[in-house]
Amino acid sequence: MTDSSLIARRLTAVKRVVAGAPAYFERHGIPQTPDDLVHHNCLRVSFETSINRWEFKSADGPRIMDVNGSLMVNDASLLYDAAIAGVGLIRAAQFLTWEALRDGRLVPVLQEYETEEGRSVFAVYPPGRHQAPKVRAFIDWLVERFVKNPPWEQQNTGAGQG
Repeated sequence: MTDSSLIARRLTAVKRVVAGAPAYFERHGIPQTPDDLVHHNCLRVSFETSINRWEFKSADGPRIMDVNGSLMVNDASLLYDAAIAGVGLIRAAQFLTWEALRDGRLVPVLQEYETEEGRSVFAVYPPGRHQAPKVRAFIDWLVERFVKNPPWEQQNTGAGQG
């Protein structure tokens, strides 16, 4: 954060999930380990190559998989739509995919290999006693909504295959 006079309140960790549509798994099978991803169509983004290096935990420590696939786009929502359509697998933030996971449009896989990546969501605001009541109310709402019980963690997010 460039302006160190601002207050940064951590709201929640960004957890990622590897998921695909039931139709995709019917055609291509379910990956059982991260190494199986070389045989799968992994959907990727073009704007940040580090996102295309999927990190997993293993008995030997972190395992980085440079994934490949038939689709690379510059809009993560297109990947989400493509995954739901059965085009391939995505690795995306749980807060973006939880409704599709809850509804069964996406099924999570490789959950036992997922890592905490150290990314978080923050509320950033200026300090001061003279903070506008609307700003304070919004920050309080964010804290209540995301720190204590994020909506994506309240839901049943699939059977946890993998």
